[in-house]
Amino acid sequence: MEIEPEAIEAFYFTDTFVPPSLRDGLIAYIEIGRSTGSFLTAVLCNNLQQAVFRADPATLPHLPTVVRWLWNFAPAQCHGSENHHRGWMDARQRDLEIEKENAA
Repeated sequence: MEIEPEAIEAFYFTDTFVPPSLRDGLIAYIEIGRSTGSFLTAVLCNNLQQAVFRADPATLPHLPTVVRWLWNFAPAQCHGSENHHRGWMDARQRDLEIEKENAA
């Protein structure tokens, strides 16, 4: 799954600004199911307390915009609960395995 171009552009808008340090992790998570750092994992699992505790001082102020970006641009199935998070990662990994098998 690829992220839509308008979602990438939204990384730069004031109300949905996502810091460069988090962009690559979000894109890789959505597109191929790669694990993210502890802050993004907590956000993706909708665990506010853990997100706040795991954020570094530079990232914490961007918590609302990361959440806003996910809400507006990310597939609904990839965030919102631990089950959504795990299911998304598992599904993307299965997709990659199938692609590898088909390429062989």
